[in-house]
Order: sequence, then structure tokens, then C-alpha cells
Amino acid sequence: MDETINAGGKLVCPGFVNTHVHASSQASEKIIADAGRPELMNCGFLNYLPVKGRDNQFSMLDLESPQVGGLFSLVNLLKSGSTTMVEMGGELGGRGGIEQFVHLCGEVGIRAYLSPGYGAGHWYYDSDTRLKSYWDEEGSLSDLRRARDFIKEYDGAYQGRIKGMLFPVETATSTPRLLEETRKAADDLGVGISIHNSETLLEFNQIVQTHGVTPVEYLWNCGLLGPDVILGHCLFTSVHSATTYSGGRDLELLAESGVTVAHSPLVFARRGMALESFQRYLNAGINMAMGTDTYPQDIIGEMRLASLVCKIVERDYFTGSSRDVFNAATLGGARGLGREDLGRLAPGAKADILIIDLQRPHFGGVKDPIRALVNCAVGDDVERVIVDGKTVVKDGRVVGVDQDRLMREVQAESEKIWAGFQQWDQQERSVDELSPPSFEFVDDLP
Repeated sequence: MDETINAGGKLVCPGFVNTHVHASSQASEKIIADAGRPELMNCGFLNYLPVKGRDNQFSMLDLESPQVGGLFSLVNLLKSGSTTMVEMGGELGGRGGIEQFVHLCGEVGIRAYLSPGYGAGHWYYDSDTRLKSYWDEEGSLSDLRRARDFIKEYDGAYQGRIKGMLFPVETATSTPRLLEETRKAADDLGVGISIHNSETLLEFNQIVQTHGVTPVEYLWNCGLLGPDVILGHCLFTSVHSATTYSGGRDLELLAESGVTVAHSPLVFARRGMALESFQRYLNAGINMAMGTDTYPQDIIGEMRLASLVCKIVERDYFTGSSRDVFNAATLGGARGLGREDLGRLAPGAKADILIIDLQRPHFGGVKDPIRALVNCAVGDDVERVIVDGKTVVKDGRVVGVDQDRLMREVQAESEKIWAGFQQWDQQERSVDELSPPSFEFVDDLP
């Protein structure tokens, strides 16, 4: 049945294309806010993702229910306007949850690019609590075959909203052979590729020392880069001040290859780092897109931070404009996925539409709706979300999801994960020992 929607005083815009998502409750990541290991050189994920020792293969992610964490992410993504998402390798709160996640995505109505991720290298902490890696190239090639089979089975499911993509998860854990085989598989299947690149100083230094080139040059030399590739983060390139690298040509290679950079500023800002810079990459001719990567999965908040951090890094308030970050969250992401039918409201485009209430008190007077969105809005201002012509969020709530029950389940899951930290940590610390509470808790007041 047709419906007439009164959107007076509201912004009607295309759904956001979110090019970098890790779908889980992210309870593990929340323990390192204002905390972490200094020897990891400001890296976040290596504080909680490596397995505890090589033998038992116990990861913090194994403690989480993919059903709960996955649905929690989808609710947050949709509520803040992400109508399309790229899930970076199917961690999903534990191993083996990717098939189940397909159906979660299909049921809530989001567009999703999915497949199980893979890597030849694996991080772990040894008995001296030192970060190490071990390699299993043959195992990674087997995982690549699993990803191919997954794509053949699920690509096009749920009226075409589920699409396949290949995820050799990290540049730091990919061998030249694995990258070359990934390129062959992507060409054969006609799908895109996404990989974390230049994400940490550890990665940058490791690849320079091992291969004599930067992480961007490494992917270029292995033939992986192309217009069908989305690079997650691409922060520590040859132009970043922290790398102190002379003579690099990373930005030229990124522009020449036609890759897309998925920019997620919040996760790095929490660790005291920033891209240098969003504007510099744009000026170099690099296609920029937006991702959320971390809680609260609010792409509107990421747009605001992208604009502000760019202005700070460049010391220039003309940079990181509202127009440019909005385009990154719409047209840039669509371009990275090779989708001219996403990220815009136009004849022939998919009916992925947002209605955002600009009449709430924190907006005040609105002259330019895009500047108001980027500078004032939060995810909860998204009133209605339409995907493929169907309303999936109405009055700020995801249709068909009991959000109150979901939040109770997420809290219970999180507490289970935090309680298991001591069994995972090589030093057998509790969560409170790693990350003390901001203020002391008391059982009763005097």
C-alpha cells in the first residue's frame, strides 16, 4: 500500500553507505577506553583480539553470542542511517557466525556486503605476555576457498540486498601468495575486496622492515589494488608524521589505483591518533568513504569527527567541509562498491531513504540542512529509514526488533565477556585492574 509521509521541516537524503563495520557488542573494545598497553604504540585491537597463547586459541570474541552482538550492531547501524554496510570479515562475536548473520541482515532489511575473513598470520601472546604471530598460509588459502563458496551460495540473497565481498582481513597478516590468490578470486567472482591497511605503526614498521616497502606499496606490488578495493583506515602512510618515512609515494599509488579509503576517525581519536588528513587525501584524488568501525556505530557522529579532526590537523577551518564528509558517507561509499544506484536520490537509484528530524531543540535555526546534520545531529535524530522501498526504522525504532529485550541481552553478554577477561589475560588481571573505573563504586551510602 502506498504511503504519503509528511517530511516538512525534515531532511530527506539518501541512506548512508557504511564501508567499515565490525558487527558485535564490542564489549571487548570498551575495556580499553582510557587504558591499554603502551608497547602496542597506541593500537587498540591488539589489546583484546589476539588469542591467549598459540595452543588453546582462546579469543575474547569467542565469549560473545553472534546472535546478540550481531543484532545489536544492525540496530545501531540502521537507527543512525546506515542502509548499506560492509562487515569486515565476519568476526561477529566469535568464529563461525557469518552464515547466521546473513539471515539477521536479511530479516532486519539492511544491505550487507559479507563473507568470512581470512589471514595467513595470527596474533597471540606468549607466556611472557609478548605479542607474537605465527603463520599458516595453506590454512588461509583453505579459508579463501570457504569465502568463495560462501559468496556463491549467498550473493544476491534477500532480494539482492546481500552481496559477497572478499576480506583478507589485515595487510599485516597477508602473504604475497594470499593476496595474489585473493585478486584472482575477486576477478573470477566479480566481487570487491576490503582489507585493513596502514592501520597501526606496528604494521607499518613490520612491513617496511620485512619487505622494504610501505603497506600501500606492498599491496600495489602484490597486484591487489584497484577500483574494486576498499582499504580500511589507511592512516599510517608515507605522509603521516608518525612514520617519519622519506621518499614514499603512497598517496600517488592510492589515487592511481582508484581504491577507496574507508575513514573511521573515532576509533583512532580514542587512541590519540588522526588521519593526516581527510582533505589531503581528497586533494590527491583519492576516493574517500566513511565507516563506523567502533561503538556506537553512529555514522553521523563519524562525519562530524571527520570534519573537526581534519580542521585540527590542517589548522584550517576551510578543510573537511560538511559537504565533503557527507559525500564520503554517500557517493564515496557507493563508488567504492561500484554502485551507482546507491548513495543518491535519483531516477534509477535504489529507494534507500532517510528522514532526519531537524526540528529538535539542539539544532536551533537551520539555514543549511547538510551543515546542520554534520555539526548538530546524532543518530537518534534519524526518524525513518527506508531500504529498497520498505520502512525498516519508524519513529526511531527498528521494525520487528524488541529493543528493550535486546539491550538486556547485550548487558548480560557484556558482563559475561568482562568476567572472562581474567581467564584470557596472560597476566590474569581482572577488567578493573586493566581499566579501573572512572570513580569508585560503593554498595551503599552512609
